Amino acid sequence: MKPVSLRSIFLPLLFLFLVTPFIETQAEAQSVRPESFSGRWTLAFEDDSRRIEMPADLRVIETGRVRLVLLGKTGGDEGLFQGIIASDKIDLSGSFNGNDSRIELKMTAQGAGGTLKNSSASYRITGSRDSAQLPEVPVNKYPMLLDAVWNGVNLYFYDPRLKGVDWNAAKTRYLPLVKAAQNDGEIAVVLRKLLRELGSSHTELHLSTGKKSIVHKTEQVAFKQIDSETGYLAIRYFSPERLKELDADLDRAMDQAIRFRSLVIDLRGNDGENLEAALAALNFLLPDGRAIFYFASRDRLIASGLNSIDQITPSSLPTAFVDDYNAVSKFKGAGIYLAGGKYKTAYQGKIAVLIDENCAGSCEVFAEALKDAGAQLIGRKTPGRVLLSQDVDFQFVNWSRMARGTVKSWLMELPKTDIRMVNGTKLEGKGIKPDIEVIRSANDDADLKAALRWLNR
Repeated sequence: MKPVSLRSIFLPLLFLFLVTPFIETQAEAQSVRPESFSGRWTLAFEDDSRRIEMPADLRVIETGRVRLVLLGKTGGDEGLFQGIIASDKIDLSGSFNGNDSRIELKMTAQGAGGTLKNSSASYRITGSRDSAQLPEVPVNKYPMLLDAVWNGVNLYFYDPRLKGVDWNAAKTRYLPLVKAAQNDGEIAVVLRKLLRELGSSHTELHLSTGKKSIVHKTEQVAFKQIDSETGYLAIRYFSPERLKELDADLDRAMDQAIRFRSLVIDLRGNDGENLEAALAALNFLLPDGRAIFYFASRDRLIASGLNSIDQITPSSLPTAFVDDYNAVSKFKGAGIYLAGGKYKTAYQGKIAVLIDENCAGSCEVFAEALKDAGAQLIGRKTPGRVLLSQDVDFQFVNWSRMARGTVKSWLMELPKTDIRMVNGTKLEGKGIKPDIEVIRSANDDADLKAALRWLNR
């Protein structure tokens, strides 16, 4: 009988030690049924400039079909993505920020990773299981949630005539769909469709987690020199939380920009979070103080016996710079905002402004004001989302006390104030067409090249 060598024992043990975790992992992956992925998730969409986090409702159907509904703010989209699942891979199509988009995800029992891509953006996605109690509102209370949405629009929507929509008939049509909904994703899609009947921006239902949903990863303002005669100023977002920093950043940037004969201002991707910040930025860039836009709230229209902002005579309205709080306090629901002439030396050179389909809200007001001052707009048409809105907590909507305690985290964003540029131009629903339209290029910055050609003519 031959003696047993240590090598003959050690090598098989080493093999088992190395491959056993792999076998267990493979078995675990195979044991996870696709249906087990159904439920509440938290998804984060991230690119080089920002991170957007929101809850989502994922439903895997036995036929291999998948339905994903984004429950955070969707920019007016339904937030619905549909597609297929094969093993642990999900392929979905839907709309994200108004753009046809595709989501690809690889799932595990507790996490997810993948991408979202469309013609104007690409995001990395990470996902984790959400421990939230489901659903936020009991399914049998969904008709009461419909009442809350319906009443909220009646009370707060900026147009007292609801843009001619028969709101009673709309409620009747959507009630069966509301009663048929079985989870947060389904009720969100139904009520968002109802709100889209109004045909207005800033009108949507979303689930609030109580945390900040957008985190910016870049500086608000960046300046660099392009060539001996041209400066480049990027204003990436108008944050309501960094107003003081915005003034300081723009002051430093303009100290450099003033030395150049021409200036490129890049607004691409600026989704216009805050109108006050946009007006503060215009104070630096416009050579003199001038009227920018006028506004009228629903309450002011009703108190004045008017149906539309177009019935207002702008010359009758009070005026104020955004930082003149005493003058702003006299607006009483309607007024004209002024901007410009606040920088120590007015910029006198040529200005080219880069815009795109993601320059929205106060970014559009900002761009139109610069155009009115002589700047050239270059890029692609803006989306036309220009109304002043506010989140409405259903606890403050006039509906039954019994229902008040059942709505936990649902909020509704509603436009409460209409806007016109000082020359009467309406941007809402129309957007801004660039003076020079440029087709997006994946290989180079075609917008910037077009701006330099115009500046150097």
